[in-house]
Amino acid sequence: MIFSSGVLPLDPHNMTSSATTANPTFTATMSPPEKDALLEALRKAQINYTPYVEQMLVDFTGCATFADFKRSVFSSHPLVNPEFSLLLIDHIKNTPKVKKLLFRALLFTQREDTRPIVQVSRTLDRHNNVVHHNLLRVRSDVRRQGLATAISMSHEELWKRSGYHAIKLVAAKEEGRTFWALQGYDFDPAYQSDRQAIVRALLRYMDHAVEEGDLDVDAANLLRQLALSGELPAWDLQLVETKSGDNIGRKAMAQAEWRGIKKLEPTWPGHQQAAKQRSRV
Repeated sequence: MIFSSGVLPLDPHNMTSSATTANPTFTATMSPPEKDALLEALRKAQINYTPYVEQMLVDFTGCATFADFKRSVFSSHPLVNPEFSLLLIDHIKNTPKVKKLLFRALLFTQREDTRPIVQVSRTLDRHNNVVHHNLLRVRSDVRRQGLATAISMSHEELWKRSGYHAIKLVAAKEEGRTFWALQGYDFDPAYQSDRQAIVRALLRYMDHAVEEGDLDVDAANLLRQLALSGELPAWDLQLVETKSGDNIGRKAMAQAEWRGIKKLEPTWPGHQQAAKQRSRV
């Protein structure tokens, strides 16, 4: 069975595998009337889900109703108003070999907002029990207020309760490359080239720092050994600094996008790093 909503949900009993509809999102070039029209269409979409969709939510998330799922997805951050925020199920594929649900959330502070303060998109892969983090975009005027961290925390708890084993993402944008490392994500071992590109950048910065007398040779050799052996996780790599305080680890992380993974098992060492980071929020 395949369900694909576009803007307005369709009857899943009439869906075929070829059914696809564009999913509009908010852009900076939209006029106020265009934003209002999109918001109205999305609000209508949110209240028209069929019993089939709610049954799939039980299978994918353990949430008994769409309302329960909304409460779990929306953060308790004071800037997020659940009454005016939206959650949309964009696509469900439930076959013997593929079990995936794609959803997005548009978070608002007040009904009069014409642009969401946060846009979120996730793909739940129940067949492999992996959550794919597609998008977390925070509006520029509300950044650095803990929104991304609060949302990540609440979602991780939901995925743990739902039986998922890991979250995967692509740290594509420069500001996100260190953020996700600080949230306890490490380089995905399936994509060793990502780690290697960032390690090469780190070694270049280290060599320059040694030449300038800003990094001890012994410290550089130890870091080189750890980095080349894969024993320097992303959250430690981005903390590497020279004696003068130059954060060459973050500079290296900023050089290339990387594919990350965070396992949800209690023994995953990234949880300790995330706890330290989140204690500051």
